[in-house]
Amino acid sequence: MKALIQGLTQLGKSAYHGTSAKAIKKLQKTNVFNPISGNNPSADIGIHVGLNPSTANKIVTNKSEAAIIPLTLDPKLKPLRIPDVGAFKYPESWLRTLPNSDVPSKLKTELLKAAKTAAEIGERNSKVGQRNYFDTATGRGYWLQTLRNILKKYKFDSFIYKNKHEIDIGMEPLDSIMLLNPRQLKYKTSKTKTFTESQANRKTGGLVLTGV
Repeated sequence: MKALIQGLTQLGKSAYHGTSAKAIKKLQKTNVFNPISGNNPSADIGIHVGLNPSTANKIVTNKSEAAIIPLTLDPKLKPLRIPDVGAFKYPESWLRTLPNSDVPSKLKTELLKAAKTAAEIGERNSKVGQRNYFDTATGRGYWLQTLRNILKKYKFDSFIYKNKHEIDIGMEPLDSIMLLNPRQLKYKTSKTKTFTESQANRKTGGLVLTGV
């Protein structure tokens, strides 16, 4: 297990979440990062954070709307190293990317079995609802909870991957972490650094990072 999380020298220190100004306004009302993003059909699952601010937000096409939130991660985080799945909410993405990965064989087998079952459930529900089941909050919630349960069994609680999609051309992929629970992070400016509740806590300074 130590080999899988080797090199995470920034855990408990700084991480960065890229988002939009519109999402910031919603976040400021609750101070809770939602790992299934409510009813937004284009949303993925998990709370994705970068360990480098320069690569934390490459997916917001309108750069005037892009924002980066500096965070502190739970120092007890135990992430499992996986490939960049791409669209994490779709079990089919896991079925494509996991087979040739270095995930321990027993855990890999269980993840692939769960992904196959989830894909079948998704196909049945998509036919009824006329849209992909995993584009709904119900579908995303089901798959997220499935991943949580499997990781807990093997004493992991999150994922780490080389982010191949949120980088500049010619740049080497850097590590991003996919958190599964809002309790695993706090605002960098938060007064409290306890990781026992979902709220990111009150801020003592600016929420958004500028000049990156």
